[in-house]
Amino acid sequence: MSTKFLMCTPEYYDIEYVINPWMDLKNKVDRKKAAAQWEGLIEVLQKHGASVEIIRGVPGLPDMTFAGDCGILVDGTFLASNFKHPERQPEREHYLSWLRKKNYKIKEIPADVYFEGLGDVIISGKRVVFGHGPRSHKDAEGWIKKTFPQLQVVTELQIRDDRFFHLAMGAGLLDEDTIIYYPKAFSTADTEKIRSRFRHAIAADDYDVLENIVCNNIVIGRKVIFHDCSIELRRRLEKLNFEVLTCDVSEFKKSGASLRCLVLNLN
Repeated sequence: MSTKFLMCTPEYYDIEYVINPWMDLKNKVDRKKAAAQWEGLIEVLQKHGASVEIIRGVPGLPDMTFAGDCGILVDGTFLASNFKHPERQPEREHYLSWLRKKNYKIKEIPADVYFEGLGDVIISGKRVVFGHGPRSHKDAEGWIKKTFPQLQVVTELQIRDDRFFHLAMGAGLLDEDTIIYYPKAFSTADTEKIRSRFRHAIAADDYDVLENIVCNNIVIGRKVIFHDCSIELRRRLEKLNFEVLTCDVSEFKKSGASLRCLVLNLN
């Protein structure tokens, strides 16, 4: 079965508010460039065997283009996000409407438990790591386990640096045995959890995380798509039989986002 993604058109994407340390109201988005980068990502995904479905963006919801934050979908069941910030909360109903029309089974978490989907859940196969702190509440872990008993929550991690407001900014699963992570985003105890639970735990450096946001990537089989990465990281991954691809998403980095944020895996 080929990988299938949902993406949201970026025609209303811009920096209209500040809800994370990366955002700056003066650093406006070049919408023409953002649209070209978004289309370029679709081309890369399709070239490498994935298919893409589209939901239209909505005026007044500039961050709706980050489809991966709307929830998590596994085996036809969708667990919806409860966004922490009021600016993003209206996105939820637009995604739920689209998913209901496609006959996905919808599950919801109590409104007082914040949960931000694939922002704070990294997944490969049946293995999952859950992150909490700046956005998602720790109690959301129990709802993930209840909704998806077929998944193995390998560990939970507390994010200690607000620059990594989502787990997927500071860690990403490349396969069930391989994780890329940024040690400075976590406590010493949590970095030890990471190293002890994965056969290949790749610590990314400041350049690859702060400039290239490499933990926020897209994986298709043995292909890993980054905005960009260092030669050293590329070589390390090639030794593990990954093929490294790049796709420019510089306009989306203005929101503290990268590739993973732009897609919801529909498989």
